[in-house]
Amino acid sequence: MSAPTMLHVLMNTIINEYFGNSYCIIILADQTGALNYRGNIPIVNIHPINAEVNDSIAYHGHGCQDIVIDHDDPLKVFESFEFNLRLHKARFNFRRYLIPAGDMSIFNSTNLEYVVNLLVIVPDDTESNCFKLVTHQYVGQSGNNDPRILDYWFGHNQSFLHGNDLFPDKLRNQQGRTLRCATFNYKPYSIIENSPPTAVGSENAIAHVFAEMLNMTIEYIVDDKEWGIIYDNWTGDGILGHVAIDKADMGYGALYTWAHEYQFLDLSKPVVRTGITCLVPAPRLADGWLIPFFPFSFQMWLWFSVTFVLLSLATIGITAYVTKHHLEYKHHNSKGKRKGTINYRVIFNQSMIKLTQIFLIQSLSFRGRAIDTTFRYLFPIFLYSLIITATYSSGLAAVMTLPRYIGTIDTVWNLAKSDLRWGATQDAWIYSILEEKRPQYKTLLNKFVATSKENLLGFAKTNRFAFSIERLPSGQFAIGNYITEDIVKRLRLMHEDLYWEYCVFMVRKSSPLLEPLDTLILKLNEAGLILFWEKEAVGTHMDMRVQKVVAFYRASQVKQADSPVVKLMWVHVEGAFGILFFGLLFSFVCFIIEVVYKRKEYFPRKPYLV
Repeated sequence: MSAPTMLHVLMNTIINEYFGNSYCIIILADQTGALNYRGNIPIVNIHPINAEVNDSIAYHGHGCQDIVIDHDDPLKVFESFEFNLRLHKARFNFRRYLIPAGDMSIFNSTNLEYVVNLLVIVPDDTESNCFKLVTHQYVGQSGNNDPRILDYWFGHNQSFLHGNDLFPDKLRNQQGRTLRCATFNYKPYSIIENSPPTAVGSENAIAHVFAEMLNMTIEYIVDDKEWGIIYDNWTGDGILGHVAIDKADMGYGALYTWAHEYQFLDLSKPVVRTGITCLVPAPRLADGWLIPFFPFSFQMWLWFSVTFVLLSLATIGITAYVTKHHLEYKHHNSKGKRKGTINYRVIFNQSMIKLTQIFLIQSLSFRGRAIDTTFRYLFPIFLYSLIITATYSSGLAAVMTLPRYIGTIDTVWNLAKSDLRWGATQDAWIYSILEEKRPQYKTLLNKFVATSKENLLGFAKTNRFAFSIERLPSGQFAIGNYITEDIVKRLRLMHEDLYWEYCVFMVRKSSPLLEPLDTLILKLNEAGLILFWEKEAVGTHMDMRVQKVVAFYRASQVKQADSPVVKLMWVHVEGAFGILFFGLLFSFVCFIIEVVYKRKEYFPRKPYLV
């Protein structure tokens, strides 16, 4: 039996024994050395061109996690496959490689750092018809890519020397292998003030439990870019950038399920749900002269003004028509007397006075004039005015002695319509709403400010800025340390969240660490440990006075406190007296004008019938 034939027998033996539960197998082979696979597992045959893998086939979402490379240049094909899998949506977190090779050159590939299950078949130089079955060390703090012989296979009797497991579980005990964690000091998620690394913070504790579970050693990767960014050319900074450029194995610190980052990284199962809201300037106590306007909303005042104008026009028009009809009738019976003239100015004045009397619940006197005839047939006006005045009086009585505030911001629309800017230390706070099409969110994106903590502290003193914070599932809040006790007392918590998100860990795309990390997160959530660590971090490392003030705002939103009722004071009626004063002043000015300009001379009386 020739060596290539024995090699294919060995490969079929390994596939049938270890790949039996595979969904399918990708075989990357050149035209001459294609594996003659004999089995029932579906296969996807791909022939690399110049050792380059065809992207449209290999990463088409077949669900294959087992890859066989049977090629004259296995190192180049392996690196091409590993490079391209990061550029496509398909994930290969459970991938296993079976590679026949002529030498050990494949163990020089840096991509082996991110591969767990690898089996290389190499001819044994010391004995004919014998193959070495080799993998890489992977575990340990050094020499992770060093080759490690698992077993030997002899072609003459088709048997293994030791019968060892050819795909051992290297994840379970990584023997102190370094776990590089990209994070920063963001309470209560990650607190890294102490050295050596300690498990303080809800997500930091998860990382430490994960490292302990897999027997790994944590190393922090930190810079001042906080969450950072990933650019389309696979560069970046901060947590996101460090994981994308393989400077870190995982990243955490209030990372959300961002669509853009999913193109470059893998996202874990949700850790917690968090709501993003704002601390906004406290509303101001309304001036007393505004009280008469509070019973109706702006829209109600607008509709009332429109209906009043329409009623006025209708009354003037009907009165003019009745007056004209009376004049024509009187002229017809006067036998040649001069026809009277309609005085529209008087009709306007009388109509407005009558309507005002009705809406102010004043009695009307009827003297048989045309204006009186008009109102006899406009009964709906009286009914309408009764409803409006009763509603206004009830509303005025309700707001007269209760404190009223203006500038209240409780919803997303309130914040968008206000003249306030809002912001934080990083653009990461708006990553989740960058693709929003709703107008209020487009406005918020334009008003967001990402700046330093020093500038935010300065904005806080102006009382014209809103600060983004997180509403945590434990009832606590993630608040920047630039919001101190004296500042938070001038702010109020929005009732509505701007948006909500799931916090996740992020790892390298197709990382083998994702599956054990997901399992751990689900178990910790079931046990309630994540919420416990969150409360512990807040209580130990955050300003509890600030937390209590914000929690009080939250409690007041859930259960509205009784508004204090006070005695009637001048501030409650100054608006009404102001309207009375300006009305008397206007009447007095009109009276003076009439006297000065001699009403009889400049406004001669015209014949009219009203």
